[in-house]
Amino acid sequence: MQKNYLKTALRALWRKKTFTFLNVLGLSVGVGACLVLFLLIRYERSFDDWHPQRDRIYRVLSMWTGGPNGTDRNAGVPIPLVPAVREGFPQFSKVAAVWNIWGAQYTLEGTDKKFVVDNGVMYVEPALYDIFDFPWLAGQPSSLNQPYTMAIEASIATKWFGDWHDAIGKTVVMDHVHSYVITGVMKDHPRNTDLPISIALSYVSFKRHLEREWHDVNSSSTCYALLAPGQTIGRAATQIPAFDALHFKDEKGPQKSSIDFQPLRNIHFNTQVGTYNGYNISPTRLWALALIGAFLLLIACINFINLATAQSVSRAKEIGVRKVLGSTRSTLVFQFLGETALLTMFALLLGCILGEIGAKWLGRLLDMPLGMNAPSLLLFLPLLGIVITVLGGFYPGLVLSGFNPVEAIKSKITPKTVGGLSLRRVLVVFQFAIAQVLVIGTLVVLKQMDYFKTIPLGFNNKFIALVDMPGDSASLRKQAYVKQLVLQEPGVIDASLCSSPPSSGWIWENGFTFENRPKPENWSLSMKMADTNYYRTFGITLLAGRLPYPSDTTREYVVNELATRKLGFAHPADIIGKVVHVGHKMVPIVGVVRDFHSTSLQNELSPLALSTTASTFSTLAVRLDPGQIGSALKRIQADWERTYPEFVYHSVFMEDDMAQFYEGEEQTSKLFRVFAGIALLISCLGLYGLVSFMVVQRTKEVGIRKVLGASIQGIVYLFSREFTLLIGIAFAIAAPLGYYIMTQWLQGFYYRTPMGWVTFGLAIAGSLFIAWLAVGYKAIRAALANPVQSLRTE
Repeated sequence: MQKNYLKTALRALWRKKTFTFLNVLGLSVGVGACLVLFLLIRYERSFDDWHPQRDRIYRVLSMWTGGPNGTDRNAGVPIPLVPAVREGFPQFSKVAAVWNIWGAQYTLEGTDKKFVVDNGVMYVEPALYDIFDFPWLAGQPSSLNQPYTMAIEASIATKWFGDWHDAIGKTVVMDHVHSYVITGVMKDHPRNTDLPISIALSYVSFKRHLEREWHDVNSSSTCYALLAPGQTIGRAATQIPAFDALHFKDEKGPQKSSIDFQPLRNIHFNTQVGTYNGYNISPTRLWALALIGAFLLLIACINFINLATAQSVSRAKEIGVRKVLGSTRSTLVFQFLGETALLTMFALLLGCILGEIGAKWLGRLLDMPLGMNAPSLLLFLPLLGIVITVLGGFYPGLVLSGFNPVEAIKSKITPKTVGGLSLRRVLVVFQFAIAQVLVIGTLVVLKQMDYFKTIPLGFNNKFIALVDMPGDSASLRKQAYVKQLVLQEPGVIDASLCSSPPSSGWIWENGFTFENRPKPENWSLSMKMADTNYYRTFGITLLAGRLPYPSDTTREYVVNELATRKLGFAHPADIIGKVVHVGHKMVPIVGVVRDFHSTSLQNELSPLALSTTASTFSTLAVRLDPGQIGSALKRIQADWERTYPEFVYHSVFMEDDMAQFYEGEEQTSKLFRVFAGIALLISCLGLYGLVSFMVVQRTKEVGIRKVLGASIQGIVYLFSREFTLLIGIAFAIAAPLGYYIMTQWLQGFYYRTPMGWVTFGLAIAGSLFIAWLAVGYKAIRAALANPVQSLRTE
């Protein structure tokens, strides 16, 4: 019996090659897209999930209450907090400090070989390796108890010395200042970690590790802790008030400092608190990706249901004969489930191939190591096959097995008498509603990205090269000389030394007291340090007062309009001459500049103060003539290398540097475009199949209409009107849903684009155009068919 069912299934699938092909193609594309999204979600959820003690690892956060934003949290902690946590919370068996310096240059002792490591250079305490499972290939973490020792990853050791085994005991000079002995080689850290340590420097070598400034919170300084077995984080949390009272008792401002414990599992998914690799993903986005995958699979199953029920007329006699010969309804349902399982098996095989191709392509697009090698696929694929079989085969099986055997044998079963005609329409509407929501999302994301590129920033970032400058004391003394050399080069319009460009991810905030007010303000000033050329180089407009006089220290402030307003002055000129108290310094305000965006456009404007503190200068910003960029950059590099022969030159254009602010949004844009296209493709495959079936079923009707004088346009309209109406209904559902979803997404940006009716007009127009392309070929072919041949069709 089973063999008979298999033969029947194969013959039925072979007899309807077009519908079989459309079903397999639609299902395989849906399966492939679903697999890619599964791999993407699995990768995001795997961050730091591989540490054996992950459930007991916590990051200590700085927290402030009573400010204008309610409660603020920061991953940075004061340097003295680490030993204080170690003493004040016996629930933690291990506590470790980390200070990230992002990147550094290394020179191999006794050679002229120089290497730059851009990220992952950190001062760490050896206890960190008791908390996290970062394996060492050679040496022991305890060696980092000694000053000026370091451990490097195997790939770096191989790059430097040819063989990582030769690295132990070698000496390297960091930033041409301090010599470090390599005492360990670490296994390369996996990509899915939020603590990507490429080079571990001994924390006791860190010149600031003995500081006792509790008010200085730097995002480079973090603290990790490991709960002792049997302890709970709740018990540790009960001691926080006593800890705060002991260590933050001298605070005078309205904001109150505290600490909080963040579980390791939460770090990657908390977008409000940063990570060292600068990459987080919100749980909402993960759920959105999961829903997109589920909907794409559902759309593919809807195609199968629609085509299977539409084809049921052609199998009516077979069903009638089987029922007359004694087949029960449950037997027939299982037969059609078996046919669906057979199709699903083919679709899964092809879907795996498409998934592998798609995962590699998307991995390159998003810079992620995606591939069909996740062990969890062994469970996911069979589960996916069962879901598709049940979703795609159960309802058609019920419809077909419910035919009256007498009517079936007498060929009285027609498309109108087959149950589910209304359901098929509902399913088509559902398909296109999902597709159009994705299209609307794609258009909104693209519009927001375009908005980021066109909104006025308050400064000019065009044709500006940012050149890294060495930060050691000897190199600092040469910075002004390099700047003068560069200014004399043809093609250079202006140049400025600064701590950072006007808009950057580098933020330094200071609390302050204004004039003789009795209490500090409950908000902070964002600080930027730059020479007097800064304003001219970046086109920043001075509104009142003057620019600061040239100086190497902080003697005068220039503030922005927002700071002026927040301090209660309606006119910029009124604040000139007022004094700001920062720490132990009294600094006069000498100028006010027009507001400009000092961070990404996801954040609102910050109150800002600019000063001339030469010891913080790390960047030379060079404004170039657009017609001489290439030649000017070569001359600038030559000047720089003659002045700093012991260092490696590096520069980047400011526009490229700022583009990194929106990498997450760019990824979202790419994902929306890809999966909206897939949703439309699967939906249109279903439309094509349904129209193909309608053409076959209505061949004689079309012939009669043509004999009676129907035009080609009229015949095309006959096949297209219902689907056009269904797509219009789908849009009526998708428009408010898409508006709501994308409004919520836009809430994550302080500066956001209005959606507007054009977005929705493009969505419906695009969907209709693609759908008409899908059905147009078959409709036109039916309209052009010879009516004589049509009337002879049985």
